[in-house]
Amino acid sequence: MTYISQLWAGTALRNVRAGLTVGLAGAAFAAPAIAQDVSVPHGSPKEAYIEALADMEPVELIMQSQASPGDISSRGFEKYAAAVTEYSGGKIVPEIVYGAAIIRGAMQAAIADGRLGYASVIAQYDPSNFPVGSALIDMTHVVNGQVLAGTLHSWGVMMDTGNHTPEAWEEQRNYGVEPGFTINGAVASGFFCRQPRTEPADFAGLQIRAGGVVHGTEVQGLGGAAVALPFNEIYEGLQRGIVECALTNITTADTVGILPLAPFHIVNDAGGFGQTNTNNAFDQVLWEDIPLAARQLLYDLQTVFIEESIIAGFDSLAESLQEITDSGGEVLQLSDASEEMLQATNAALLEESRTSNVFNDPEDVVNRLMENVDKWEAIIAELGYAELDPGWNNFIEFWSPDAVDFGPFVDRLYQETMLPFRPE
Repeated sequence: MTYISQLWAGTALRNVRAGLTVGLAGAAFAAPAIAQDVSVPHGSPKEAYIEALADMEPVELIMQSQASPGDISSRGFEKYAAAVTEYSGGKIVPEIVYGAAIIRGAMQAAIADGRLGYASVIAQYDPSNFPVGSALIDMTHVVNGQVLAGTLHSWGVMMDTGNHTPEAWEEQRNYGVEPGFTINGAVASGFFCRQPRTEPADFAGLQIRAGGVVHGTEVQGLGGAAVALPFNEIYEGLQRGIVECALTNITTADTVGILPLAPFHIVNDAGGFGQTNTNNAFDQVLWEDIPLAARQLLYDLQTVFIEESIIAGFDSLAESLQEITDSGGEVLQLSDASEEMLQATNAALLEESRTSNVFNDPEDVVNRLMENVDKWEAIIAELGYAELDPGWNNFIEFWSPDAVDFGPFVDRLYQETMLPFRPE
């Protein structure tokens, strides 16, 4: 990559960093030319990767967890790091920095300037740089809202749609990062309220914290008044009665500590609220300088990260649901009348997406999205996950880390959504 192209891809800091790497480490990112040309077929054993990378000089892959070692939210990176070390024969050396020591919040800037080698991109927080990613997240309300099958449905529908949208890859590469995938899945979002609220009358005129345009529109569609509160003010807003509910996902609710204040979680199994989704990306300079086999290894082993992230997400969900129970709350479903109002709002939002100017062909994107809704409902049923779903109120008793084998789902997810884009 030339100096000029680096300026376009990232920042001046990226150039300084790249120059220092070469100056201090010699050929730290270089490998013999023959290694650059070796392709390891998907499904090859570990030994094939080790052999292909035998002449590669070691490189460091810096990752960051917001939490501490061994924490639920750290486990995906830790499992991925262990797998990368093993499959590369130690030629790729992951280092995990804990406690958000490098950057807090959205991490895409730190990936683009080389401070992080692999981390999450939060397009929703940066729509000016990631309008396509943000627009995809705006359509997550089409996903099944069930606790187990719905979460897997979200992964399938959104990864299938996002990865097959070329402009989603393009905008991230133009920013200066290399996507591992363009959007992930998430647990269903819902209301967290101080009192039980399921009927239209319960929401009429109610002050509800909404993060983003889609959530604001959904609140208004139910007759509520959307209030914009920063992430770090949600707790105080509920505590002081500025808002009666917050519309978000359960991970955020737990992180900001609002479950004891607002222990009534209102969801909609039929599909309901927009989600909070991210994606993962690599440092573009590192990606372009390592051999093809190393890129294939890093790309393929993301299935380890995905599977562990799904398991860890359900661990966290079970803990949060227990806190809701301990706080005297419960999980409730929207009434039929409220669901009808919400679905009408979401249908209007989807129609708006059909004319979005951020997609090359918005009609095609929306049509593929809806085809994927049906496609992944069928796949999840075929793999047996739909019949395993215990429902929100039985999840605590149902769940343990070995309660479900997610391997078949992750394998299918890779085949359908990632294999077509494997580095070659």
